Amino acid sequence: MSIRPQDLPELRAALLDWTRRHGSDYFKSCVQDGAQRLFFPADPQTAGHWFANTDADRLAKADLYWVSAEMTELCVAAAKSMPEWELAPEDVPSQQGFILFEGLASLRPDYPSTAFSWGPCPRLAAQATLKGGAGLWLSAYTDVAAAYELAGVALDSMRVPMAPLMYAGESLAAYGHREAGDVSINTVDGDEVVSDDDELLTSRVGSLALIKTAWLLLQQGLVDVSELQPDRATVKRLRRAGHAEDLTATRVIDLRHRTTGTGASADREFRHQWIVKGHWRQQWYPSREVHRPVWTAPHVKGPEGAPLIGGEKVYAWKR
Repeated sequence: MSIRPQDLPELRAALLDWTRRHGSDYFKSCVQDGAQRLFFPADPQTAGHWFANTDADRLAKADLYWVSAEMTELCVAAAKSMPEWELAPEDVPSQQGFILFEGLASLRPDYPSTAFSWGPCPRLAAQATLKGGAGLWLSAYTDVAAAYELAGVALDSMRVPMAPLMYAGESLAAYGHREAGDVSINTVDGDEVVSDDDELLTSRVGSLALIKTAWLLLQQGLVDVSELQPDRATVKRLRRAGHAEDLTATRVIDLRHRTTGTGASADREFRHQWIVKGHWRQQWYPSREVHRPVWTAPHVKGPEGAPLIGGEKVYAWKR
């Protein structure tokens, strides 16, 4: 499924409509089948209503984000070496958000999710899993057609029509300093993981690690963020469908290209070029009194035209 930035308002509307109409039954079935983790004692019907209502609320209030394929590739690569850091509300770009990563499925074969929504962790779930503290809830969604094709099930055989995306799990993360085991309860990535900074989860680019990386990169100068308003035809369709409140601009996140090369220091003379690999460094933010990882992109150092030392793969970053 190929989704353009201008498609995101209608995609969100379709997913929201489906969740409001069919979500309770879907989550009830998942609970009954043992496919949906419960965060508090509840019968399947009550739990189904709770999951559907809280997810619909996040989607309805979400700001929209669309990440280009090139930026998605950078997020996945950078997430593999992202250092540990403590998530705070100030690190989240919107209180609620819905984000789609173009081309994510091919870069992260272990996990099928391609889109995510987030918002404050609901009180009942926070009490049970985050010791009652404030935190983040991250819902993951996967391409319905791809998921059913993988399972060998025909979409037209379903009794209930499906939205283009389907709910695929969730991640919870507490804000601030936590003891080991309190960082996250993660079900979107397969086996339960109790820490979002766990080495396996980071190296395999789990969904929470991917989102945290994207949020860090959003704050840096190597990212271009533009806003795309829904076109006239989209506005008319959304209004006819009763989604006048969903006429939200989509923030398009793309990689900013360099226009000048990275030269050597002016007071030193070099006779070769060499590769500087992409890496993270910790930067101090005095206004918040916190350290946060900052990504340094791969680039070539040294005088232009000089021989290149090493035969590794080089990514050309142009400004």
